[in-house]
Amino acid sequence: MPCRWHAVAPGQCRWHGWDDGFVFYDGRTAATHLLGPATAAVLLTLIETGHPLSAAELTAMLYDEAPDAKAADPETSFTLGPILAELERIGLVERHLS
Repeated sequence: MPCRWHAVAPGQCRWHGWDDGFVFYDGRTAATHLLGPATAAVLLTLIETGHPLSAAELTAMLYDEAPDAKAADPETSFTLGPILAELERIGLVERHLS
């Protein structure tokens, strides 16, 4: 069953980025998270989009391609999967089954 991902309470998050990473502050929990550039790019894409995205849609936005261009690429899915799992673990994203 495919799922869609969204940022949790983006209005309560603040962030600052440098070349090698980002610091995200979650106002709901008062937690601060240091994220690498790839992880930050995923989270910022979900925040800026403002609505849930499938992994294929998220990948397309990150790679600026059509939604099905990288969706079948196992290497891309493997890379995106751990990033989404980590963001979910620290409470910055949630998944919705669709």
